[in-house]
Amino acid sequence: MGTVEGGAAAAEASYAGSGSTTATSAPPAWASRLKRSQAIRHGVSTAAHAVRAGDSAGGGHAVDLSEKNP
Repeated sequence: MGTVEGGAAAAEASYAGSGSTTATSAPPAWASRLKRSQAIRHGVSTAAHAVRAGDSAGGGHAVDLSEKNP
């Protein structure tokens, strides 16, 4: 049928034939794509948040650096 079901069947077949997995084996291609996609989405979200925070109209918080005696 579609790519999703065909891909799932192929993944199950390759997993069943592989026996046990080892810690040194590379992750499946779909896992690498998912991780990369999530990292990109996180970076975009962080950048958007930084821009929104910088554009806020509120007063800035700054430390008073004057050397006045109390």
